[in-house]
Amino acid sequence: MELKYLSLSGSDKIVELPRSFQKLKNLVHLDLSCCSSLLGIPQALHGLAKLEYLNLSLQNGEIHQDKLPLIGLPEVIGSLTNLKYLNLARCMDYVFGSPSTDQTDSFIGSISTFSNLEHLDLSKNKILCSIPESIGSLRMLHTLNLSGSSMLARLPECLTKKESLKVLNVMGCKLFEAKLPQSNFLFTLPHFVVHTGEGQSSSNLPLLEHAILDEFLELSRLENVKSTQEARSIKLIEKESINSLNLEWTGGADRFVEDMNVLGEMVPPNTLKKFVIEGYRASAFHPG
Repeated sequence: MELKYLSLSGSDKIVELPRSFQKLKNLVHLDLSCCSSLLGIPQALHGLAKLEYLNLSLQNGEIHQDKLPLIGLPEVIGSLTNLKYLNLARCMDYVFGSPSTDQTDSFIGSISTFSNLEHLDLSKNKILCSIPESIGSLRMLHTLNLSGSSMLARLPECLTKKESLKVLNVMGCKLFEAKLPQSNFLFTLPHFVVHTGEGQSSSNLPLLEHAILDEFLELSRLENVKSTQEARSIKLIEKESINSLNLEWTGGADRFVEDMNVLGEMVPPNTLKKFVIEGYRASAFHPG
């Protein structure tokens, strides 16, 4: 069969995937997210070597611990070497049950062999305690989402030195939210520090344009924004996942652009419930 795109997202009435699913060898995009009762997923993935997009994410409280529909996934995940996007949010609890760190490290190690992987979502995995050094092998990795993995106690040093990695989301990982170093090529979420290197014509703010954001965003050191175009480019008004926004300028610091002009280009989305502004020193306030 020539089928290349298949989404069964939210199909909680489907009980099991048939083994004949393996015959869909031309599948490039497969979305099985929010399928709370679906069994047979690991077996169905056998032979789907052309997959580039795979979403297995689960919603909170969807399945019980005595139902582990993703058991067997570690044995097949390593064969999906063409993946560019992999979403395993809330999955690992239901892959292993009560795993050891060695098991989760080995699982992530298998994923780390994917030479084309650009987006990896490991968010909301409560059992995840560490990320192995092997993740540094993902030479194309652009976005890594670890948000909500509250037990995460260790990150490899290679992550903050990896030039392909542009977005690292550690919201809810209390050990890391305020401690990860900033670099010229990587920004961390939800706390984004605006900075610019010596002699550079722009700040790093435009990196946010294509970022996938959670509910909370904090932008600090906004005095480093070098033009109104930079502020406009992130299209803040379109980021409707945000319901809490903090905008911070450093008191007493020199500005490249007047605070009012920066704020005027950063119109928040209408989903916003909480809005905090600190260090703003213009005499007028009219965003947008």
